[in-house]
Amino acid sequence: MLSRSKVIIMDQFQDILNQYLAGKQPNSSVYPQAMQNAANQTAAQNALQPYQSIMPQTSQSNSMMMQPIQPSNQPQSEMLYNDEYLNAILQKFVGQKVVVEFLIGTNTLLDRSGYLLEVGANYLILNELETDDLLVCDFYSVKFVRVYL
Repeated sequence: MLSRSKVIIMDQFQDILNQYLAGKQPNSSVYPQAMQNAANQTAAQNALQPYQSIMPQTSQSNSMMMQPIQPSNQPQSEMLYNDEYLNAILQKFVGQKVVVEFLIGTNTLLDRSGYLLEVGANYLILNELETDDLLVCDFYSVKFVRVYL
């Protein structure tokens, strides 16, 4: 099923094509807007490209194992591979369902649940269960992580 924005863009291009085939000059105000809409949508899709292969699909079972993000060619920090750091331990559970508790202020615990997509030196990325959004989290406020195996 096509999204509403894709239908609008396709309609704008169809109008331009029809005007061209009829021998008329395309409406100059429609063409740049249609191109901008297409560019914006393509940029948004490209930004999520690395995560498409590991995001859970709604038509598939949530118990499926998710594949981790492909490692980059950049050198990794010691805290990402040395088991003395929480980052390295969490790196082993990329793709698993987790609940992360954050300490906000001095006495408020806030939890977030989702699939662990990536662990960095000072952040982690969750794919939230309820909204299917990507949540980038500050690693230094993480206090507890529950991993569902």
